[in-house]
Amino acid sequence: MLSNFEHRPRVDFLTKNSSHLVHSQKIEPDIVIKDANLVNVNSSEIYQASVAIVRDRIALVSDEARELAGAKTKIIDAEGKYIAPGLIDFHYHAGPTCLTPTNLSIALLRRGTTAVATDFYEYAVTGGLRALRFALSEAKKTPLKIIFKVPMMALLQNSPYGNTGNISEKDLLNVLDWDETRGLCEVQDQMLSNTTIRKILKKARAKNLALCGHVIGFSSENIASFMALVPSASDHESKSADEAVQKVRAGLKIAIREGSAATNLSEVIKAITQYKMDPGRFFLCTDEIDPIHLGSNGHIDHAVRKAIASGVSPVQALQMATVNPARFYNLESELGSITAGTLADVIFVKDLSDFRVDTVIANGRQVIENGEADSPHKLRAYPKFMKNTIRLRKKIKEKDLAVSASGSRVKVHVIVALEGQITSGRSYSELVVSDGAVLSDVGSDVLHVSLVERYGHGRIGNAFISGFNLRSGAIAQSIAPVPENVISVGTTTADMALAINRIAEMGGGFAVANGGKVVSEVRLHILGIASEKSHEELSKELACMLQIVKDELGCKLNSPFLTLMGMADPHIPELKITEYGLVENATLKIVNPVANED
Repeated sequence: MLSNFEHRPRVDFLTKNSSHLVHSQKIEPDIVIKDANLVNVNSSEIYQASVAIVRDRIALVSDEARELAGAKTKIIDAEGKYIAPGLIDFHYHAGPTCLTPTNLSIALLRRGTTAVATDFYEYAVTGGLRALRFALSEAKKTPLKIIFKVPMMALLQNSPYGNTGNISEKDLLNVLDWDETRGLCEVQDQMLSNTTIRKILKKARAKNLALCGHVIGFSSENIASFMALVPSASDHESKSADEAVQKVRAGLKIAIREGSAATNLSEVIKAITQYKMDPGRFFLCTDEIDPIHLGSNGHIDHAVRKAIASGVSPVQALQMATVNPARFYNLESELGSITAGTLADVIFVKDLSDFRVDTVIANGRQVIENGEADSPHKLRAYPKFMKNTIRLRKKIKEKDLAVSASGSRVKVHVIVALEGQITSGRSYSELVVSDGAVLSDVGSDVLHVSLVERYGHGRIGNAFISGFNLRSGAIAQSIAPVPENVISVGTTTADMALAINRIAEMGGGFAVANGGKVVSEVRLHILGIASEKSHEELSKELACMLQIVKDELGCKLNSPFLTLMGMADPHIPELKITEYGLVENATLKIVNPVANED
């Protein structure tokens, strides 16, 4: 079952709520939508229709539906607007949006998203099984449906280069048996040698759970070995049309990613528009989106608009965001289309090409009207164990973040952060050594980058990075997958230390330091990954911080916070920073940041 609707056997629904019995037993619909242009994602048609809703289900899709209205029926006159199924984000990580599940629900519903497929791994790695259960339980009380997937990354995390130990093998096997579980999330080829992962995969296949993969790059050998153990899987890591085509030919289904730091849709969509791949094998996802872009660009609605602008028909774009993901997760009878018997998730748009959602019905209730929530959601109180969880072993000093070397100049490895990607490149640079510490070269955009372990063990990894173009100052944040440690980039280790220590004092969040003082901060005190503030409040704070990072520090990246976040995952190419140091993805080995000392 889904994680947040009370399951009723289909026979119960058909006995009480079928369109036939709406007629024969004079059951009044709760809502009737009249004079709408229905986008039928099953037949790929658009035509005029009315819709009757009883409780949380679609009861009838027909011109006759308007005739069923009774005295207590709410009539919604669509006035010729298009109605479509609620949008589904095929693959989404909640952490980078930095909102509690309740506030996340409000923010996504405003954009027409009525369901997301997620694993809440951030809660699992920072707070263990009870935090994961808490997040899922909170989400169940909202109109946003969670298609819950087992957080595979929570077990192995960045192993062997970082693991909180908060999730055990027994825990993950337990989660596999939860009633809410619909699939596995982020099955990676490097996981497949692990005996527990193989056990989980075998059990998941026996349960017919959806298998969501994480397949970096393409070679016939690695795809063949992956597909042998993870058949009928999906993948969301394609960066080009050619890569997507090769994966489709090998049997994978493709989630086209359009998030904040990873914006791949413009290229990958060409697999459909130019290479003529079957759109039925594609989905739309954000993967990770920050609060700023959620407010300014949107969510899956933004991906739909961009897909249409890239040459995909409006119906095909909507199919990739509705019925296609519902089928993949074996939920077609519940989600993904406006069909008698399915949950009543309906969005209204005036123009399909412009695709701006103004009204949303979720679970048979109008939750958004003219872009605004109909009533505030009740916020939950958070337990003590989910607060003040940043526990640095000691106060960080600038010397703790320095790369040591002898001599006067050295050649160093450099992580190259890339606009619109969470992968990185690599390069080399020659830097000055002063008093045994290697200095940054701001003029050449070679800056310090450090990752500080936050669970009290005291490990710190230091290296160099380019792509941020900071002229001064430093950024630090406690959003850094997978263990969610504290990562920082800066022109000086002094400002970096200041920002990192402020993160610890706040219990998590973002901090910007410049010239020896903290000039901007945003607190994330729930496990160091979420704020209790509304999306409007949080996005405003982060937008102000982003302006400072661009205007005062000089950063040119579109999404510096999520780009920095991506530099902490060693299981994504090419060079990444971990609490153990610089790691090369191809070999998963530690690389000395000083190249001539390798």
